[in-house]
Amino acid sequence: FHLLNATFLPFVMRKLSVIAFLIQKALGLQVPLHLGNPNTQGRLSLFSPFSVVAPNLFKSCSPERRVMPLNMAGNVDDKKSKVEESGEENASEAKVFPEKLKGRKRRVIGGYKILVAAYGIFGAVMMGLTKTPHCSSGPLLTAGISYIMIGAAENSRLSSDTYKRFNIALFEYGLVGLIAGVCMKLNIFWKVTCFIAVVNSIKGYGYGLKGWELAPASAKKDLIRGMKSNVKSMLNIPNVKSAGYSAATLVVGYLKLAKLAEVVKLLKTGGAYVLGTRLFSLSRLMVLTIAMFTLKDAADRDRLEGTTFMELNAMTSISFATWAAYEKLSSPYGKIFAFFSVFSAFNGVSSVMKKKKT
Repeated sequence: FHLLNATFLPFVMRKLSVIAFLIQKALGLQVPLHLGNPNTQGRLSLFSPFSVVAPNLFKSCSPERRVMPLNMAGNVDDKKSKVEESGEENASEAKVFPEKLKGRKRRVIGGYKILVAAYGIFGAVMMGLTKTPHCSSGPLLTAGISYIMIGAAENSRLSSDTYKRFNIALFEYGLVGLIAGVCMKLNIFWKVTCFIAVVNSIKGYGYGLKGWELAPASAKKDLIRGMKSNVKSMLNIPNVKSAGYSAATLVVGYLKLAKLAEVVKLLKTGGAYVLGTRLFSLSRLMVLTIAMFTLKDAADRDRLEGTTFMELNAMTSISFATWAAYEKLSSPYGKIFAFFSVFSAFNGVSSVMKKKKT
């Protein structure tokens, strides 16, 4: 046994180390620097540990001589390897993590771009088929809000309450629109678009709440805080513009609740297609309510000169104009919607002129 240890095993270990060295060369393995020759610049020479340790391990049949070098080398090497491996992991995370953040931003921006194109196409097609611009105002307004969200995501502004509301609006429109599409048996393109709106708005809201790094945060608490803030904002009317937007929010909000009550009744008595048409109208009212409240909040803070709110004023003005034309100016609602259209257009133009002067 002593002769076996002294001659045969070192010979076998040297042969194995040569084989390992050739495999290492073929695969180009990388390991911590301390395991190899310092002159190899961090590349493992598998021949080194075997050629150094093996002869010492098997030089004697003494158990102490076999065990002690292994324990001592193992303890030191384990500590070093843990430190250096943790350092390598941190370095790799530092390299990968920014790429993950860019990927998240790129995907959510891509989702908004899809919504701009898809809802824009639907709005144009519906306008051409029905010859009624009001019917296409929902998809077109949603496409416009999605366009605004692209800039918000690119500039990492999703954490703003304004863009959180817009993500909620996209979620509501997508969810209700998806159900309406199922009831009306619309084509798969509409259903997929609404599904993307639901998923992408959830992601957008989540990134606004938690950041691109997905830091811990409570969506429930944030939504409750937002609801309380919205109620306080509706009770506060600091200027004339705020009063006008508040009136528009209340009118559209009332119509939304009335449409919701109609939907609830149809769940018991109406057919699927009729229910779908009412849901389609409800989704449009949901988006418009949030849009008008957002403008009201901006007026409270004297922020209507911002690009987001100038664009939103233009979009809501067009939506109210198509609605007024649909209801006819001779009707009470037609007059009200025409007033809101002119009001939004006037504030939008005023903001543009004021911004140019500054």
